[in-house]
Amino acid sequence: MRSRQAIILALLLGHSVSYAVDYSHFSDMCSPTAAQHCPNNPEEVRALQEALNADPNLYLYIKEDGQWSQGTKAAVIVFQEQYGIAPANGYFGKRSRTILQKVVDKTFEKPVQNTPKTSSANKNHTLPKAKPTREFVLYGDMCDNAIQGNHCPNRVIEVSNMQILLNADHNLNINIAADGKWGAGTQRAVVAFQRYYGITPATGYVGRRTKIALDRIAGAMVAHASTPKSQAQRSTNKSGSAIHTWKNICETTATDTCPNRPSDVRALQAYLNHALHLHLAVDGKWGKGTKQAVISFQKKNGINPASGYVGGKTRRIMKRLSK
Repeated sequence: MRSRQAIILALLLGHSVSYAVDYSHFSDMCSPTAAQHCPNNPEEVRALQEALNADPNLYLYIKEDGQWSQGTKAAVIVFQEQYGIAPANGYFGKRSRTILQKVVDKTFEKPVQNTPKTSSANKNHTLPKAKPTREFVLYGDMCDNAIQGNHCPNRVIEVSNMQILLNADHNLNINIAADGKWGAGTQRAVVAFQRYYGITPATGYVGRRTKIALDRIAGAMVAHASTPKSQAQRSTNKSGSAIHTWKNICETTATDTCPNRPSDVRALQAYLNHALHLHLAVDGKWGKGTKQAVISFQKKNGINPASGYVGGKTRRIMKRLSK
């Protein structure tokens, strides 16, 4: 009893003594279901929330109110995924408590220092010096509405355009469905984008700073697409129609927008003719015949969904097979 009282007293004193809390002796915490029964003691929940917010690797900003909520559960899942705790289901049990204790002890062992400049893993990269399109900055905010305190319109066309742009950024190697739906994959992709370009906090919330950065990336793509034909021809002569240089190719709809550069489409048509023994017109125009040929290629090679969208995954398989 005396030990528990000491813990509660430490909690009431706030972050300054968080390192003294023994998380390994906390009760389990969870969202009660038919198979789960947790006491969710308010003092312990608040200490957990404080520890999660204090972890410099997580970029979390959850309410420290001692209430177990969907936001707290989502934060625990992020914590579990970060430290390889499986299953990452939001159940704060013995394994999670043990890891949290180690993380907290290490965090408060010495002041948090920035990653050395020699490390390239977490280095912030400079945005391209391109004229922004000023399109994304006019969009509504985008985020995971399941996280406590987040409320975003997540308009389908806006989310889809962002997904396409994230896929097209050659620095990130992202390949998510451009379906206009905000899911876990999109959330992780946005966090990766924010971390790469030094946008803090990297929480996956697409606010004004992230939208401004997206505008710069989009501006660079537009500038590249509008390269004078003679210059583009010289570039093609040097490198050939390398698959890894293609942009996304698709049928433009309400949710799909692709540059469909004629040189890329011609190279794709030539590739499909060779791979599938077809006789497509190599005219650089995206039409039903080309789309159906892409679908046939995707089905043949187990690419799901076989939608006719030539994105990163399809290009990678084409490149591998071409070898």
